[in-house]
Amino acid sequence: MEHSIVKKLEELAEKTALEMDDELVELNCTKSDDGLHIEVIIYNAQGTSLDHCVEFSRAYDKKVEELNISDGTYFIEVASPGLDRPIKTDDDLRRNLGKKVEVKLYKKINSKKDFIGEILDYSKEEVVIRTDSSEEKIPREAISLMRQVIEF
Repeated sequence: MEHSIVKKLEELAEKTALEMDDELVELNCTKSDDGLHIEVIIYNAQGTSLDHCVEFSRAYDKKVEELNISDGTYFIEVASPGLDRPIKTDDDLRRNLGKKVEVKLYKKINSKKDFIGEILDYSKEEVVIRTDSSEEKIPREAISLMRQVIEF
């Protein structure tokens, strides 16, 4: 896929997100025999309902249509990040500050390879979480997976 088209699609998604008080989390484009598939992941602090995703999709589609990309066949899918989405970037960490997460490590730290706790802080080097028994500073390069804890 041509990098300039993806860049334009990303810019339009960012613009649409700003207009709708959303944050663009991720944009993925894949080309297949039936057309271009555009997946847009958005975050809204008040929550990202299905109705909001539909509203975003319609607003974004109007902008994409003007690009006249591909052979004109494209599909847009808009979704929220989802609770099971891995937390990887600084933006992901910022959005999850104060939330309970599970952290899995490549190798043990303090005799443990798995932690569950609330994200207190983060930097380029580490993530600080509060578990039931302690405050842990975990090097980011040691984290194999981090995601929100889903509690019912």
